[in-house]
Amino acid sequence: MRKAIKNKRKIIKAYELGKKCAEIQRLIKEEKIKKISEEEYEIFSQEAVNGRGQIACKGDFVKMDTTGSPYPNDRKFFLENHKHIQECEYEQISQPVYIWQAYEDMCLEVEFLIKNKNLIINKENKEKYYTASLWGTKLSAARDAYLIFYSIKKDLNGSIIDIDFNFVEHEEFEKTYTIINN
Repeated sequence: MRKAIKNKRKIIKAYELGKKCAEIQRLIKEEKIKKISEEEYEIFSQEAVNGRGQIACKGDFVKMDTTGSPYPNDRKFFLENHKHIQECEYEQISQPVYIWQAYEDMCLEVEFLIKNKNLIINKENKEKYYTASLWGTKLSAARDAYLIFYSIKKDLNGSIIDIDFNFVEHEEFEKTYTIINN
């Protein structure tokens, strides 16, 4: 596996779900976000498949990728990794993450995802090469996408017990991340 870091000093706009916000209302009107209840929202990111979006909760944040598609950030993760500047503007606090792509050798972390997190690798389908249940729905990504490992938890013996991960499409990765080792 390699490491990457989100591009530094990036100022982004983010919107808290459940707060009165014109941008969230616009996304709801455009059907990029669906309000399910007072507590839950469905977010239609680039990786959403079969007409099902990612489930996010009131208090979570929504950011926009470079294509204009929204994607959710868990509240705790967002607040730990962003510094509030003003209104809906935040500075991203970059932390290195592990990354993996299909052409790399199989590693223990990806094996763990296949065995324990229902990651499916479909070698016959380049457009939906990866599929997994993330954010309360099935997401898929193309063969050239990156698996991003936000956290890898291990027990005292060094065995993997949990991994927080997601897919990032190749074009989006190239615009927003820098690889820091090979």
